[in-house]
Amino acid sequence: MNEIKYMYFSKEYRDKILTGEKVTTIRLGQIPVKEGELYYANCGGEIIGILRVEKVEYKTLKEITKEEAILDGFRSKRKLRQALKKHYKGFSSNSVFTVIHFKLVEKFTEPKRMYTCNDIISLVKFILQNDDGLTNIERDLLKLVLEKGSIRKAAKEINKDKRIFRIIIRESLERLKEKGKLTKEDVSRILREICI
Repeated sequence: MNEIKYMYFSKEYRDKILTGEKVTTIRLGQIPVKEGELYYANCGGEIIGILRVEKVEYKTLKEITKEEAILDGFRSKRKLRQALKKHYKGFSSNSVFTVIHFKLVEKFTEPKRMYTCNDIISLVKFILQNDDGLTNIERDLLKLVLEKGSIRKAAKEINKDKRIFRIIIRESLERLKEKGKLTKEDVSRILREICI
């Protein structure tokens, strides 16, 4: 079975996802998501459950309908566009978006926090899975973190300062933000909460 990945949402969408008011997410660009895939729903660093992708469509902003805006948890297409402007810069009516229809198949009774001091491994796994901008050396260093179980042990193994890992992770988070895989809020929170 494939490892479950993470789908990130701002914490403002948490309740809408839990109640079923929000059953789509609209992301800038062509996001490589497939029908049937499972994702942990991460709302502002809190994992609230597991989503299954039901349908994936690629549309320009002008092709997105009011009905799709409502499925995304907004009262109108104008409200959707305002929300998209908070997350993305430099798009137009002709920009292509991925419309991901999902179903919450499991709700966690006790939501889990992620990327705390004890969860650097999940962060490194996420970066390795999602950042194709890593150099081979950076990728090898992050794999060493997984192998050793911590940044401290990986740094000791290669006799280097931990700062090298901080730089790799910070640069990767910025790339992932630019690609729409993380929001600005996600990056700020991760950098605030992780212990590296």
